[in-house]
Amino acid sequence: MERLRLASCLLADVAWQAAPMFRADRGIEMALHGDWTAVDAAGRVIMAQALSSNFARDELTDARLRQLVKAEHLQRAHCWGLAMRLGQRLSGGVASVLERTSLTRDRSAIRLNVPGDEEALAGDAVRRRLQRLAESFDLRPEVAAVR
Repeated sequence: MERLRLASCLLADVAWQAAPMFRADRGIEMALHGDWTAVDAAGRVIMAQALSSNFARDELTDARLRQLVKAEHLQRAHCWGLAMRLGQRLSGGVASVLERTSLTRDRSAIRLNVPGDEEALAGDAVRRRLQRLAESFDLRPEVAAVR
């Protein structure tokens, strides 16, 4: 799963180059039909789900694909996609922002930790995406300024 998560993150950057209305379709197409010699059908569907969720489409439109993967793996991939979506909005594509911030989880919340002098990074759009991610775990979202 770790390898599929990393591959999904890398493919999200490639699919981002498509026009906004086609990004989810492009990501799904790449995941399902790319020349990924070491990824089986279930792995392709998992990556497709992550990319679909990353580009604001919660479920794969073809129900037959969902039959190839355990429901818990699809849910995990959905959460990956929501986390990737949050990271993209938070960082604006700048890796150093992701290096200075973190997500932590406890029994009741998912917490976005941002440097105290950079709290502006957690604007309304970032908070909405954090909310969606927290909801996927049935937790509450929190933003914490850290030093």
